[in-house]
Amino acid sequence: MPPYSHWTSVLHSIGVPGHFLESHGPRLLILDDAQNLRQFRNFWNDFIKRETTEGTRNLCISLFSSYSDETMYLSPKQTVSCRPLPTNNPSVSLYLAWEEHDEILSTICEARKAEALVLSGEVKEFLYSLTSGHPGCLFGLVNAMKEAHV
Repeated sequence: MPPYSHWTSVLHSIGVPGHFLESHGPRLLILDDAQNLRQFRNFWNDFIKRETTEGTRNLCISLFSSYSDETMYLSPKQTVSCRPLPTNNPSVSLYLAWEEHDEILSTICEARKAEALVLSGEVKEFLYSLTSGHPGCLFGLVNAMKEAHV
């Protein structure tokens, strides 16, 4: 990221380490509660678009956000949480169970054929621990690993 970018100081102020911002190697920036970035009106055009199209292309950005509308009411049976909860649909969630996580990783690794991605059980466990079964985060990390030729 260019040192003149004012987004460097914004990202640093929210806890992104300076060495991460100055690195030219492959990086993954995960921003949670991205809906709170609305106060930074030019964040999309000035930072995300520029860094992903004109930048070094070594920066992957994942935005996680939620949406709510106070006028909308959903009963507990109409909701799905990230994790199965007894108060809503306990057999449905947005995150992957360990078995699903393991199956997806196996499928991804096998799909590479000529450039097989071999992940040890320890790496698979680490990815599950890191992502907590979040599918988008898992795919983002695996894609970053592919780009880095791990």
